[in-house]
Amino acid sequence: MENRKDFFSSISRTSPEIKIIKLVDCLGVLPIGIPIGETLERSLVGKDWRLKEEKELGQALEKVEASRMGQYVSTVLSILCTQIGNHEFSKMKDGERRLVVNQMWIADVLYTYLWLRMQTMGNMLQMETQCVHCGNKSSFGADLNTVEVSTVESMAKAYWKYDLESPIQVRGKQIVGFVMGPAKWTAIDSLGSRVRNMGAMKDSLIKGSIHWLLGSDDFFPFGPNELDELRKRDIEDITERLDKNSLGPDMSIDEECEVCGKSFRTSLDWRAKGFFGISS
Repeated sequence: MENRKDFFSSISRTSPEIKIIKLVDCLGVLPIGIPIGETLERSLVGKDWRLKEEKELGQALEKVEASRMGQYVSTVLSILCTQIGNHEFSKMKDGERRLVVNQMWIADVLYTYLWLRMQTMGNMLQMETQCVHCGNKSSFGADLNTVEVSTVESMAKAYWKYDLESPIQVRGKQIVGFVMGPAKWTAIDSLGSRVRNMGAMKDSLIKGSIHWLLGSDDFFPFGPNELDELRKRDIEDITERLDKNSLGPDMSIDEECEVCGKSFRTSLDWRAKGFFGISS
């Protein structure tokens, strides 16, 4: 890549250049991939979930706090994947595998998690949903084959610009905006039990999605309080755009209520208990 400052300063688009593909049409291919120089390694190989893996996962998950969903997902990937990108998990120790997962893009982790579910239990996922219009509760079968996956051809196309409405000072520099892009899984896993703290969640995801500071000559890891001066309007605007510009699988589905006939959107139930269970 050319000089980082020149490259990031040249970005003017407000959303990434994405291509949307159905999950069934991109099985075993990461939506972003592992950067290797100028290329992205997208290969993905898993193994069967047998009783051996059931016991191994059960033993590993005894150590995982119930509230740490990020750690649960990391555990599933580290045990059930044999290769992710250029990383051969079969030749790595548990701690090394977890480190690789934490440094993967959120988009790739969620994609791999969905892919593993399809590989082990099939494409149909039974969910309990509630209509947002009339409150009717019903059981709904979601077809994971139809999940839309946002992908990019290169890392250069994954970045986009955000102009701050209220510039802030960071380490003595007047920051007028950010170049945003994919965040790594560690932004979620590192939250631990604070995953239900929306302030902590926004702080971690915003910091993890910033790849350059517009107004600075270099980039550096943020300290715990270095973005505390962000104004509420910018916080909400960035959060909304992160959701709109997110890569990877769309973790929501459209459903039509059988009682009132109105359509509504609901999130895929990817919680630990039911996601890898039998759907009928």
